Amino acid sequence: MGKTFSSKAFQFFAVVIIGGLCLILDHLTQIRFNKLSLPKTSPQYNAIDLSANVYAKNGVLKYKVSGDEAWEFANEDKVYIKKIVLIKYNESTNMIQYQVTSDDAWIDRKSKDGFLGKNVVAKMFESNPEQNIVLTGDDFYLNFKNNTIETSQDAHAIQGQNQVYTRGFNYDIKNKYLQLLSNVRVIYATQK
Repeated sequence: MGKTFSSKAFQFFAVVIIGGLCLILDHLTQIRFNKLSLPKTSPQYNAIDLSANVYAKNGVLKYKVSGDEAWEFANEDKVYIKKIVLIKYNESTNMIQYQVTSDDAWIDRKSKDGFLGKNVVAKMFESNPEQNIVLTGDDFYLNFKNNTIETSQDAHAIQGQNQVYTRGFNYDIKNKYLQLLSNVRVIYATQK
């Protein structure tokens, strides 16, 4: 009878000890992500050689975005992109409507604002190639809610042989209204 009792006691204590070890190991190996926070100076994620397509509800390609690198910091709504290329397509013709490149950019996902930094080149394509516009400059601020672009820096626009130089502009994309701010110089080529 003593052996049976000691065998059952041993099994009982073995189960209690193993169960206790399992609970302790489970507790020690849990990662509590809600308490893990990254330094504000380190990116939350980083993507190299990115490329993304955005489609309309009917499956037609609307945008292509690419860049050498993109990153987002913890507790920020801005996505930073190095060497961005943005191509917007006309949804009815599938032709390129405009193409924008810049050395650096950011897009705020929450406010729907954006910024194109150095060496901005924006090409706007029309059905008549002579009406295509190439706009260059630095520090373009974009408001996607209001469809506006603005800068206080020097900008240069070319359409065919016509050119405009300005120090700052505001452009309403929807209404195609351009306001030139200062130091405006126009070179207008007459037709022969």
